[in-house]
Amino acid sequence: MKSTKLFSYIALKDYPFLIIAKVYINGFNVFVSVMLQYGVAAALAQKLTILYQILGVLTIASLIYAGVYYTYSMYSERLRKRVIESVSQELLASSLREIDLNQDNGTMVNLVNQDADNIANYFMMGVMPAIDFVMIIGGGLIYTFYNSWIYGLVYLFIGGGLYAIAHHFYVQDVRYRRAYQLSDDQQKNFLPDVYHNLSIIRIFNASKWLTSVNNRLFDSKRTLLRQDVGATASSNGVVRGGIYVMEVVSLFVGLLLVNAHQIHFDVMLGIWNAGIGSIFDPFLTLPIVLAFMARQKVSLGRVANHLSAHPNPGQPLPSAEEPVKSIEGQEITYQYPKNNHPTLMNLSFTIKPGKITFLIGRNGAGKTTLLHILLGVLTVNSGSLMVRTNAGHNLSSLADHAAFVPQAGQMFNTTIADNLKLGKSVTNQELTQALIQVQMFDAVNSLPKKLESVVGEDTNFSKGQIRRLAIARALLTHRQYLILDEPFSDIDESNQKSLIQLFRKIAHNHGIIIVSHTFDLIEPNDHVIKVGD
Repeated sequence: MKSTKLFSYIALKDYPFLIIAKVYINGFNVFVSVMLQYGVAAALAQKLTILYQILGVLTIASLIYAGVYYTYSMYSERLRKRVIESVSQELLASSLREIDLNQDNGTMVNLVNQDADNIANYFMMGVMPAIDFVMIIGGGLIYTFYNSWIYGLVYLFIGGGLYAIAHHFYVQDVRYRRAYQLSDDQQKNFLPDVYHNLSIIRIFNASKWLTSVNNRLFDSKRTLLRQDVGATASSNGVVRGGIYVMEVVSLFVGLLLVNAHQIHFDVMLGIWNAGIGSIFDPFLTLPIVLAFMARQKVSLGRVANHLSAHPNPGQPLPSAEEPVKSIEGQEITYQYPKNNHPTLMNLSFTIKPGKITFLIGRNGAGKTTLLHILLGVLTVNSGSLMVRTNAGHNLSSLADHAAFVPQAGQMFNTTIADNLKLGKSVTNQELTQALIQVQMFDAVNSLPKKLESVVGEDTNFSKGQIRRLAIARALLTHRQYLILDEPFSDIDESNQKSLIQLFRKIAHNHGIIIVSHTFDLIEPNDHVIKVGD
């Protein structure tokens, strides 16, 4: 994502207001300096009428300033929220378009939450303040050079030196922030691992090891954060201290110029006020702006890398609702990028609808990899997968014709109805029918809130029941094929037999593809594809 793309979130109709608001807000101090210059001149000349006129103009201008600033602040906050929402949606959409099987939880959490928020702040604390900085200092220097080129050169020299110092610490901040973000990803990814392996940790009494690993990750992150904060603090200290010294120096230079009859006293006061408000004050905020820019630069790079790895192919044409006639794989080979050997090698097979197909093989043989190829999540390195329809069309995968039931069968922390529908238009009658098919109607109907019960809060479902709900969710898609990844794992023999009976009933209307590592439930009429040795 390029920083210029962020301006696409600003509506064209808003640009006139933004430009006018920026010019008015950023040029206000120069306007005050001009009025101060005229006011001092009028006071020295004892022209009270002009003084009252200047006071009236400044009062009206200040009231307008307050209104413009308020309106601009409201718009900026709305824009910030719009950017957060848009960037988060793009990241989630890119992940759904092409699932990165190597993407860790910590990195994704930081991308969607922290990095999206940093990019949104690009406007309020990065780009907009940078524009303000250029406009305010530009206006101040123009006013100063117009009245005294000597004063202008002094301010230009001081400003250049302060910018060089601030930029030095900005470069350091970018380097430390990038390293810190990687360390933060590692720690955030470690915490979900702890949660998913609590039973292992308890059984092996590994709490000390767990604490040491977490402390090591935290110490690494803390050291990098300290370096990052140190760069920002150094920038703040040096620039702020230097500015206050320069204010005194500039006042002394002004008095020398007045004494040398180079400028009048009223002009000196106007220039000095412009220097404080339009040159020195912006430099006070420069370290803060650059610190935010450092964070935003790292976030922009991380988001850009993620989006470029998962490009938007554009809106695909909806596939025709044609029944699938056959699924054929020819000499399929697939190797993961970080592996030394192919997971699948020259695998050929044919799958026909109307029966149960078992993908059988030992753990690690490539069954789940083949499943991902069938669903279009992975693309083969060589060979081909052809999904033929009754109308004679060849599709590249079963993505539009299959519903998937993962091994974990996880549900979201929302109502049973929402978990089953996933935003689709489904009637209560269809929900009831699906629950009856998977033998979960009585269990759900016995709950006080029934379908409105929140999974995990109002329920205490077993693994087998969660799996049945996942199957019901798949049935509600009304797709021709159901693909199930290890549906018999982690459940007892009674539940296994109950599930296979359910699948055999469903197979009258759906093709069933089951990933399994056991032959125990296979019958002679079932189709078997052996994966691996």
